[in-house]
Amino acid sequence: MNQNCDNYIREILNLKEGILDAKVLKSFPETRKLAEKYFAHISDRNFENNYIYQLEAEIIASLAKGALVNINSYNKSEKKLEIVAITGLKEFVEIILKFGNIKMVGKKLPLEDKFAELSLLQGKLHRIPRGLKDAALKGFPDMLVDLVDEMLGPFFCYGAGFIYIEELVGNLAIIGRNMDIDVLREEIINLVLPVFALVEMTYRENKSR
Repeated sequence: MNQNCDNYIREILNLKEGILDAKVLKSFPETRKLAEKYFAHISDRNFENNYIYQLEAEIIASLAKGALVNINSYNKSEKKLEIVAITGLKEFVEIILKFGNIKMVGKKLPLEDKFAELSLLQGKLHRIPRGLKDAALKGFPDMLVDLVDEMLGPFFCYGAGFIYIEELVGNLAIIGRNMDIDVLREEIINLVLPVFALVEMTYRENKSR
């Protein structure tokens, strides 16, 4: 790894204790255990695959039981979000595969809606107003989105951007039935977002070598 990667990892590990020792995290032992595993993998500097992205999805899913969580990387020149990890809500993924023949990981979602972009640039968890329709970001056919909503919904959806030096570098989406994320869970999610942004920057640096 080069100097830039070392700097990103140093920043992440500087945030580690503040997150693991956060009072709010003590009420969520499963999430804390996953966070410890996450930081251990970062310390080992193993960014050769998407496993650290997958751990991010699992950390968020532990706070939103039964929901689908996806982690996305943002390509500014293409104005597209690429799904790099996904977990939860198996039936959702199965319907997408069966009726749309679409593999979720690697799927690119156009970020053309200015309101959606501005919401992500806040770098905080927020409710997505129109639910699944807006969460899909025109990355899936409307008929398929309607079918999933009809068969499994209605869904409540949340999003949050990963921000590094005021630039959007990625995001997460949470899609669940009858889901309401309380203030404690929201606080934890907002706490880890800067780390997720730094992990994205580390992955990018590795890919550019």
